[in-house]
Amino acid sequence: MLITTTIISVRIVAISEPQKPTVETTSISIQEGTSVTIACSIQGASGEELHWRRADDQYMSFDASDENGILTISNVKVFDAAEYICYTYDRMTGERIDSEPVNLVVTPSDEERTEEDLFGEDRERPQPEPEQELEPEPERELPLEPAVEPKPTIEKSTVTVDQGETITLKCSIPVRDSETILHWRRADGQSMGWHITETDGTLTIENIQPSDAGAYICSAEDTETYEIVDSEPAHITVLPLTQQPTESEVSLQPVVDSFQESVDEGDTVTLRCSLAETNHINEFSLTWRREDGEALSADANTEERGVLTLTNVKVSDSGTYICTAEDTESGQRIDSVPAYLTVNPSMSETTCTSYIIAFHLVCTHLNKPLTD
Repeated sequence: MLITTTIISVRIVAISEPQKPTVETTSISIQEGTSVTIACSIQGASGEELHWRRADDQYMSFDASDENGILTISNVKVFDAAEYICYTYDRMTGERIDSEPVNLVVTPSDEERTEEDLFGEDRERPQPEPEQELEPEPERELPLEPAVEPKPTIEKSTVTVDQGETITLKCSIPVRDSETILHWRRADGQSMGWHITETDGTLTIENIQPSDAGAYICSAEDTETYEIVDSEPAHITVLPLTQQPTESEVSLQPVVDSFQESVDEGDTVTLRCSLAETNHINEFSLTWRREDGEALSADANTEERGVLTLTNVKVSDSGTYICTAEDTESGQRIDSVPAYLTVNPSMSETTCTSYIIAFHLVCTHLNKPLTD
């Protein structure tokens, strides 16, 4: 009697879709001039970075703060009425993951009352007076006004200072009227310390500390239309007292060609650094790294000395990059000043979920394995 045994084992490996941030409510209605707080979270996840944005991609009010998935808007204005989305990034693919939108409705404080509010249901309403024929006024050409406020400009886009010093950043706009005010804020949404003051577009930081390092943005707001226009960020680097370079280190410190680059998602960007002291050029290697310790993108090319090329950049490539000069004999390492890369997200994004299914088949005939 011939017995044939067939053993089939199936191993299925599935990469599940990343969890979407969840919001507590999808609609909020508040009065103008009050404050509102919107929170989001990811169930069962820890350490995920959560941020908020407007669904229409407009800038949020300078009165808005975004920290650990909690969006707070103080002194809400009619301009703040919009849909807000909480988002995070997939650590594997770098794709953005959005929550359901939260619709914020702002009721104006000077909302017009109805006729019933003014006269009551039973009271006689005043009748309109008959219209009088008026002679038409001659047409006058009105001056054209710009559709948007001019973008504020900052005197210095990159500043490096020693811990404990005092620095001043100045912001201005080409044409300014009495309805336009200037404000400063941190780009990461964190509140500015008590030792930081601002007056009419001038930001002053006294006794600066490493915690004050980062990007700062100047905003011009029209108090009549509530339109807000942001400047390009100004980046501040603070050298701690224990890390201030010596004179010899300064002469060997790598020089970065550009301290700030802003590109669109999918573009190619190149960061370059070199040694100002050419006498030691062959004694040092030049390499690039991310300041936050994360690995460089898989599309990064560092084959050329002192050159970092990123192709098909993603939003996750945004960050601070450091060029390091290393003595090939002693191992001494000297870092450059930071170079800041900003990747602007594309208008449309497609999120794909991948599934991997593997089959492993084993066939035997009695005690003898079958050959192909």
